[in-house]
Amino acid sequence: MVLLKAGKEVLINAVALSIPTYTIMSCFRLSKSFRQEMNQLMARFWWGQTNEERKIYWLCWEKLSKPKCWGVLGFRNLEDFNIALLAKQVWRILQKPESLVAIILKAKYFPTTNILDANMGSKPSYT
Repeated sequence: MVLLKAGKEVLINAVALSIPTYTIMSCFRLSKSFRQEMNQLMARFWWGQTNEERKIYWLCWEKLSKPKCWGVLGFRNLEDFNIALLAKQVWRILQKPESLVAIILKAKYFPTTNILDANMGSKPSYT
């Protein structure tokens, strides 16, 4: 089955980028190696590369992940998207300090201050 470029774009944005989105990216900061591997997998799929053959990448993934208004495809930049989802969690903690997660995180990581003024600490968790 051959997919057109438009179909590949929809698959990348709807499937590949949604798998790690709300389950992982909204709670944890992705490692650089994981982000690079995901970008590499999406680029291989976009350019039609299979395991046994090599294809030419006419544009690097960094350019393909720029906004559509800049004249490229507008795939999500995983690092920026990850940071935005984590910032959303910080916003939730600020808006709902009585929530269970806010109470637990405050007691463990920033008992004397708020989340915006908290330091990293000597034993930080992945969350």
